[in-house]
Amino acid sequence: MEYPIMEPPFEIKSFRELSAKESKALLNWFESQIPVRLDLLQKAIKHTTDDSTEFLDFSPLSLIPLWRWFLDQIEIKEKTQEEIMIEKLNIPEQLRNIIEIETQELSVGTQILAMDIAIYTAEVLIRSNSEIKWGRIRKPKSSIDVNRPVLISNSSKVVINPTNQISNLTERMVEIGNTNERILKEKYESWVYFFSNNHLKEY
Repeated sequence: MEYPIMEPPFEIKSFRELSAKESKALLNWFESQIPVRLDLLQKAIKHTTDDSTEFLDFSPLSLIPLWRWFLDQIEIKEKTQEEIMIEKLNIPEQLRNIIEIETQELSVGTQILAMDIAIYTAEVLIRSNSEIKWGRIRKPKSSIDVNRPVLISNSSKVVINPTNQISNLTERMVEIGNTNERILKEKYESWVYFFSNNHLKEY
């Protein structure tokens, strides 16, 4: 089935350079797309499995079958020599013989699925805690999460970027061959812990 990418309503050259008005517009657009992305995810599951059960019920337990399904959908592609060379040239010359360049990467389709799984996992958390919501941070400008849609809380200083975290989780899982079906639920539980304990300003 066709699984379209999530395209912002305007060109973004740098999240750090977005104005307050632009970052607010981006957040509003992102939130408006959540039902669309979750519907696409549900349809993809139905399209690729014989199990007609709709397990995306926004319960924490639903994260286990979701990750189990995702494990079977992950695709890896070989990088071209040009892509490898570009990455190598971006490494400081004195480190080029030390840092190893990966020759494989997640396919675009896998990255899109990971993003929507991140959105779903975030929605599970939001629906279980009225204090947590989608939001944005405007500073510090050095933060990788500035002006991006993130999870914030009215009663906590914790900031969580679900998209970034699930993407990194997928890459690490593939790298070490981890097939733990509970790993997404465990990630969710770590988010619950950090928000409830106000553990970090940014995670």
